[in-house]
Order: sequence, then structure tokens, then C-alpha cells
Amino acid sequence: MSTSSLGKNKKSVSAYCTVLRVAGWVLMGGGVFVVVWSVINTHIDARMISYFILPSVVVGHLYLGVFALGLAQLITYIFDREYKPGWFLRRADKVMYLYATLVLLQSVLPYFYAFAPLAWEIPAGLLLMTAKLVILIGLGRLLRLVMPMIEESRTTV
Repeated sequence: MSTSSLGKNKKSVSAYCTVLRVAGWVLMGGGVFVVVWSVINTHIDARMISYFILPSVVVGHLYLGVFALGLAQLITYIFDREYKPGWFLRRADKVMYLYATLVLLQSVLPYFYAFAPLAWEIPAGLLLMTAKLVILIGLGRLLRLVMPMIEESRTTV
């Protein structure tokens, strides 16, 4: 990207990163709220919380919030020469692997609950889970390879 193009887009990129950071923290805060509310709410079965609500919140809210914060750090790291990678970005590959593990657990845990799926639902669920795992592991590997290249390109310029 040329310097003039970067100058034109700096405000929009900065605004996008701010929106990502706010959305990330809101998602994480909302996830914590849902977990606390579910635990406090006594009429919800404990197995329902552990098999459905907790994995859904962790995968759907908390992790998406962490992903948004990491993406904001990556964009800032690419566009700002003085910026050092934050905690999320330094551990992005491990975070992706953890997310892949959580997706796997979220897909497998319902089979141990009373709501056993119909036989035709299992292949569809496995296909979706496999696609998610391949994407997440691929992103983790890509980030592990790209981060040193970005750092090297910043020091040689």
C-alpha cells in the first residue's frame, strides 16, 4: 500500500479499530453477564448450563470478543510503525488453537446430554465442525508465519 493511500485511509482504519475494540469488550462483558446470570438463575438445570449455555457463551461471545480485540491489534500493528503487538496478538496462534478445541467440545458435548440428535444430524454437524476446525487451525498457522514477516519488514524499511 502506498504512503498516500495509507494517509487517506488512516482515519477510517483508526475508526474501524476503535469500533473493533469497543465491540470486543462489549461481547466479552455480555458473555460474562450471561454466564453469571445463568449461574444465579436457579431454575436452569446445571447440566443445561454446562452443556449448552456455557460453551455457547464462551464460543459465541467471549471468544468473538477476544478475536475482535486481536484483529484490532493486528490492524494497528500493520499500519502503525511504533506499535508493539499486544497480548492477544503475541499469542494469536495459541488463541486460535484454543478456539478450535472449544468448537470441538461445543460440538461433542450435546451428544452426552439427554437431547441425543437424530442420526441424520450427526454428519451435518461433523461437516460444520470440521470446516470450523480447519479454518481456525489454518488461521493460527497463518498468524504464526505472518507475524515474524511483518516484524522483519518493519525493521528493514
